[in-house]
Amino acid sequence: MIVGLLAGSGCHEGGATGPAVESEPDAVDAGAVVQPQEVAPVEGPREEAVPEIAVEAEESEPAESDAAVELALRFVAGEATTYKVTTESYKSVEWVGSPSAKPARFKDGRRGNRVEMTLNQQVQEVRDDGSAVLEIRIAALKYAGDFRDNVVLDFDSARQGEQNASLAVLVGKSYTLQMSPKGQVVAVGDLEPLRQAVQDVPGGRNAAMKLIAEDEIRARHTVIPLAILEEGPVRPGQSWSDVKTFSFGDMGPKSFERVYTLEQVRQDNGRVAVVAMKAIPPGARADLSQQGNFGPMMLDVSGDYDGRFELDLDNGRVREYAEQMRTEWAIADPGTIRDSDGLAALKMAATWLHRVELVP
Repeated sequence: MIVGLLAGSGCHEGGATGPAVESEPDAVDAGAVVQPQEVAPVEGPREEAVPEIAVEAEESEPAESDAAVELALRFVAGEATTYKVTTESYKSVEWVGSPSAKPARFKDGRRGNRVEMTLNQQVQEVRDDGSAVLEIRIAALKYAGDFRDNVVLDFDSARQGEQNASLAVLVGKSYTLQMSPKGQVVAVGDLEPLRQAVQDVPGGRNAAMKLIAEDEIRARHTVIPLAILEEGPVRPGQSWSDVKTFSFGDMGPKSFERVYTLEQVRQDNGRVAVVAMKAIPPGARADLSQQGNFGPMMLDVSGDYDGRFELDLDNGRVREYAEQMRTEWAIADPGTIRDSDGLAALKMAATWLHRVELVP
């Protein structure tokens, strides 16, 4: 029955000219007799042969906007920057069938969270391989948690009198990480003081502990378009890709091929590489009766997943990086079409967002 999935559905998350050919001299018949003729000499200037000068065609250089560029981060010891990182993950369920067929205990709603962190980043050390040790200080924090459209956690470090001590204690604290020029988080350190600070305050620790979990920190700082790119320069129009999988509870996992394309190199207070991402979604339709999860139900899947990345080529610094995904399932029980109560159907949706912005 369709009711059985209401509680378990969700998102867990690239014409040459040939060589010149010399013509053969005219052939002379050996048997022919040639009669000599007297020819009056003609005085006059003699034309000297003009030597041929071979001229090599110049190769035209590509315009700067079409030239290959190296997409990589560059670090300078002591350099300080500030980024705002926003993450969001929600799932929702909504009844779209006949009102008379709606289960008595069913309730529409959304649950999930949105987090905004302002992070001060300072380069402590640059190593021989180009990687750097970065100190990350949490300068500001917002956290909004919803359950069935009810706000269960609302924290903003800029507000006075905030009551959530476990989140408040994170503000001003730091951790370190080692970052490669390809945007990969090599190592994470200095987490124990943060964990201890959270443990020392009463209640509401789950949200705070999740924010300082190592896997969460790696996901927060990894620059995927760089991390999956093979070594070598990239020209505008060139693409590269990887596969990302989301888990949607009873709806099962969904894998997307993320295709990143260097669209252009523009001039904007320096050279900026602009990379667009468009994901190829999973199959548009599926039959849940084949999966055996919910019985003979029809499933229609739709959605989109895209992103954008801007890299300051002159300074080797991320200007902007964002990816957002939304997927919807419209589910109906075909056996109820003829029922007097009407079609039994519902719609579920999952959204996910990751955005990094350089703060001037």
